[in-house]
Amino acid sequence: MLGSSEGPVRQVTARAGEARWKDSLTDIFLDSDFDLDAALVDLERRCQHDHAALRAGLITLMREALDRGREGARQWLEVERDGIACARRLSGLMDRVLGAIHHVLVTHIYPVGNPSTSERLAIVATGGYGRGTMAPGSDVALFAGLLVHLAEVGALD
Repeated sequence: MLGSSEGPVRQVTARAGEARWKDSLTDIFLDSDFDLDAALVDLERRCQHDHAALRAGLITLMREALDRGREGARQWLEVERDGIACARRLSGLMDRVLGAIHHVLVTHIYPVGNPSTSERLAIVATGGYGRGTMAPGSDVALFAGLLVHLAEVGALD
C-alpha cells in the first residue's frame, strides 16, 4: 500500500521539510476501509442494551485497531526511517484506543449523569507513553481503580 502514487510515500516525499507526522494520526490506519470512530459508533448502536456484547465487541475492535495501527506505524517507519515519529504514532494510537475504552466505560458500562469528584474516571500515562513516545513492543499497564472501588461497594454484582 505504501508504494501507491496516492499513498503515504508520495505524501511523505511531497512534504520534505514539513512536519513528518500528523498530529491527527489519520495516516496510521493505512487501510482506507477501516474507520475506528465509525466502527465504535456502530458497535455502540448494535450493543447499547447488552453490556456483555459491548465489552466483547470493544475488545475485538480495539485489538483490530492496535494491529492495524501498529502495522501502519511499521510501514511508515520503513518509509521515513524516523524512530521518534514512529514512537509518537504508537502513542497516538494508544491515545485513541484508551479514549475509545474510556468513552464506552463512562457512557455505557458505568454511566453517571453528573459525576462527583469520587466518581470520575481518569487515565494517567507514565514512561515513554506518558512522554508521547511509546516504543514499539511496549505495553500499557492500567490501574483499574474505578473497577476496584465498584467491586468493593458491590456495584458489579
